[in-house]
Parts: sequence; C-alpha cells; structure tokens
Amino acid sequence: LGRGVAGLSTAYFLQRSFPRARISVVGHARDEADRPSSRRTRRGQVYETGFRASVLNDKNGRELLGLLKLLKLDEEAVSANIEASARRHLFHRGRVQLFPRVPHILGFGPALVAEPVWPRGRAEDESVHAFVARRSSRAVADRIADPICWGLLGGGARELSVRTCFPRVFPALVVQRAALPLGLRWFRAVDSVGVQAAELAALDFFDPLLQRVSAGGRCFTLREGLGSLVTRLEEVVQHPPEGTRPVELRHGSAAISLRALDDGPSLGAEVALSGGQTLRTDAVVAAMLPRDLAQLLDASGLDTPMPAGAVGGSACGLLRGVTGRSVAVVNVGFDREVLRGRFRGAGYFVGSLEKQEILGSCWNSHLFPGHGNVQATHLTVYVRDEFAGSEATAEEVALRAVRDHLGILDEPEEVHTTCWPQALPQYAVGHRQALCGFNAARLRSLPWLHVTGAGYFGTRGVADEIVDARELADSLHRRFARFPGLVENETEEDFTRRFGSGFDAD
Repeated sequence: LGRGVAGLSTAYFLQRSFPRARISVVGHARDEADRPSSRRTRRGQVYETGFRASVLNDKNGRELLGLLKLLKLDEEAVSANIEASARRHLFHRGRVQLFPRVPHILGFGPALVAEPVWPRGRAEDESVHAFVARRSSRAVADRIADPICWGLLGGGARELSVRTCFPRVFPALVVQRAALPLGLRWFRAVDSVGVQAAELAALDFFDPLLQRVSAGGRCFTLREGLGSLVTRLEEVVQHPPEGTRPVELRHGSAAISLRALDDGPSLGAEVALSGGQTLRTDAVVAAMLPRDLAQLLDASGLDTPMPAGAVGGSACGLLRGVTGRSVAVVNVGFDREVLRGRFRGAGYFVGSLEKQEILGSCWNSHLFPGHGNVQATHLTVYVRDEFAGSEATAEEVALRAVRDHLGILDEPEEVHTTCWPQALPQYAVGHRQALCGFNAARLRSLPWLHVTGAGYFGTRGVADEIVDARELADSLHRRFARFPGLVENETEEDFTRRFGSGFDAD
C-alpha cells in the first residue's frame, strides 16, 4: 500500500525473492508526499521539489548505488562537488557563517573537549537538546544541535528523540562511555544517519561506480533528479526478466478498508479498493505515513488495544501520535552567478533561536554544478511549517530570506514552490518504545500487516527507505520461502534490527 520509494522498492525486492508471486502495488491519497519529485525547467535546470535534494554517500547510500546498478541507472549517478559539499554553514547570530571557524572553536571548543569526562546516560531515551546539553553545554545544544535538527529533520532539538533520530550517537554516547569528543562524533553521526549492517546490493570497494561517486563530494544524486528513481522502479517491476511475474501497479485505485480472512488472522487479509475490487493477500505492506495507516485501520474496524504496560491506548492512537510537520520547498533560479564573492558551499541550516521563517537553504548549483547552466545560480529554500500553508506565502518568505540572508538583490528568473502538508514525521522522545508496543499489538491481532517507510523506524532519506524495504523483504522471504508449505513465525529480530538501521537493535 503506497507507490512511493518505500512501496515500490519493497515490491522490487519481493519480486526478486518470489519470482512467481502475485504482487500488487496500490496507491493512497498522499502518495505524492511519499515520493521524491523532480522537474527539469525549460532552461535545462533540474529542480528537486521534495525535501531531500541528495543522498549521503554512507553505507546506505552505497547500497542505493548498488540498486542503481541493478536498475541500469548507474550512468545517471552524479557526484557532488567535493569542495562545496565539505563547506557547511549555519545561520548564527543573525547572519550566514561558515562553520566551524576560529570564533566558534573558541566559543564551543572547551565544552566539546570536556565531553568525555561526563558520565554515560541511563535513560532509555531523551531529547536531542537534553542529551547534547548534558554532554557538553546548553550553548552547543542551542547553537549547533538545534539548527542541525531543523535543517535535516524539520523539527526542534527539544522535541526530537536522540535515540531514533541519531542512532549512531545513542549507543556510543549513552550506553557506552564516550571515546571521542562529542563535536567530532556529532558531525560524523549527521553524515551517517542510518547505516545498515547487511547489504543486498552494496558495491565492492573497487567498483567503478563507487569509485566515481566517492571521488566527488559527500553526497550524490541522479542526473534527472531523484524522481527518476521512482519512474525507473515502476518500469522495472512491470517489465521483469523472463520467468518473473510482473508487479501489478493499480493506478487510480486506493485501499479503503482491510479485513482479516475469516479462517484465521495468520492466513492473510482482504483489501477492498476504491474501484470496488478486492484483493486476497498473504501479507499487506503499509508503506504510508503512520496517521494514514491509522485512518485506514480505523475505517476497517481493526483498531486494537495496546498490551498491558505499553505506551498509548490503542494501535491507531499510537500511530496518530507520530505527528508530521509541513514544509514548503521553493526553487529559485537566476541566470547568472549571484553567490560569487559571497558564499561557497552546500547551504546552511537555521535554528529556532534565530526566529527565522525558514529551515535552511541548499545551494544546488554549487553542490551539483552539472545539473544545469554552470553560469547560473539555483537555490532551494525550505520554508517552516507555519508559513507553508500556501504557495504565495511560502514564495514570499523564501525570496525575503534570499535577499536578507544572502544579500541577493537581483530578481530571480524562475521561482517554483511546492507545499508538502504534514510530510515530515516527527520522532518524539519515546518513539522507539511506542513502536515496540504497536508491534506487539500488530503481532497479536494483525500478523499479516507490515510497515515500512518514513514514520516508523527512524530518520528516513531515500537510501534509508530502500534499505528498510530490503530488510522487510528479506524477513518475508525467510518466513515464506524456507520450508515449502510452512509459514515461519516472525521473530523479534525481524523487527528490532530495523531500528536505527541496525545501530539500535538491542
């Protein structure tokens, strides 16, 4: 259920594991919010109209590169400019500043250097702000951690869970005693949010594609934008190799209700579609945001009480508790280089203390100069949820930020705005414990239902969603295919290994 990256990649991996299985991909009302979106303008410039503009070249990113090779998209991979991707900026005390510089080192350095002497934490979870303030200082939490959280996740450090949002930080700094200064590991963790232990499509170290991408900057994208990945996945699953059954993409249909089959909940479910058809299934994979799944379960009369001691009163209530923030993505294009002499880098983040109207900005023409005219400037401004309700308001906010923050007084030749309502899931403190309770209720009452995608197992970029989909497909393959005629029970490891992309698997 869901035709975004998570849904299509799950269908692709299941098709590889079960070549003769009947697999259907059904959309839902908010499909567009779950899939990367790109467009090429009449001037030849590629715009990423979604919240994610690139893929980090970490372990999950390298698995995505392997998938691109399987999909014959390897020639489309474009590496970031190595200099621009290494230059990070923050909006600090009223202006955009390259970070870190000498004043920042003098101001924040002592607290970061002293971090290893602080005792390890004992709580199961805490906010990013509380964690960083405890391990270094409140200033570091306010001026470094908070802008990073807003720029990467669209939420504040005081609300977000450090365990779910930065899974590499939690086991190293909470469960174990510190071994490196927080500042060094923090930026390393930002570079590696979500790293999977097992890999299906990861490339060899000397693979030409990996070498070509790694020779560039810290991230990569596709020549026609990340939206071309979705298009290619749809093509491949519908036209597989000989001997493999094509995946059925049900365009224009959406799931309106689910019903457990009368002969036992472990034997599957029936999915009713908006066109009046029904599908009998062995398993249902919900690749949709938690509140959309809650609405579907509620409409189906399948809301179940949580086990004793679990967080939340019911499964649907818990799913609705995973809130989402809206964001507006404003692409701004100039026909000439308007940043020269002002800034050089990937962009900047903005923290809540600065009282600004945007989350940050990406300088796409610096990061990926091959995405259009090298003499032009292309910026993407991410507008906060309070101002993302309408395209006109978001555009006004973005252009004001371009003028006030970057000092660009030229009128842009092109402005394109896309609003994404409640599209950024917010992983609040206690999210992991709550999802464990949901899983217990699911196994007891809805064992045929599985979840993947954003909103469940932690921070999810495109590569993270694909790796999580592969993990789920591997689990289903083990359960359904190892012994003919016997469906194995789902184990706790099948679920817990997906938290924090394997780094928070207890």
